[in-house]
Amino acid sequence: PEAKYSRYGFVAQELEGVLPDVVRTLPPRNEKHVAYQDMVAVLTLISQVQQEQLKAHEIRAQGRSEKLKEQAARLTKVQRMMAALSSRLAVWESRMSRR
Repeated sequence: PEAKYSRYGFVAQELEGVLPDVVRTLPPRNEKHVAYQDMVAVLTLISQVQQEQLKAHEIRAQGRSEKLKEQAARLTKVQRMMAALSSRLAVWESRMSRR
């Protein structure tokens, strides 16, 4: 008979290599089973850690974005100063060449 709903699971032997604490071996045939109730806690903790890491990355990215904006403003100021100096130099050279 076909299942009405799809179900998903893990292969206990494969999961044991990654998360051995959520795999149980049952006697007498030493069958391996996944303790799904334990996986909920592990996966929740992993998700929380990843969220904290993501938040830290976002904070760093925001800081870098602000720093880039500040540097762009400084660069614009320096470019304006260079243009003004270049104009003044051109005027000075023009006066010097008339002498």
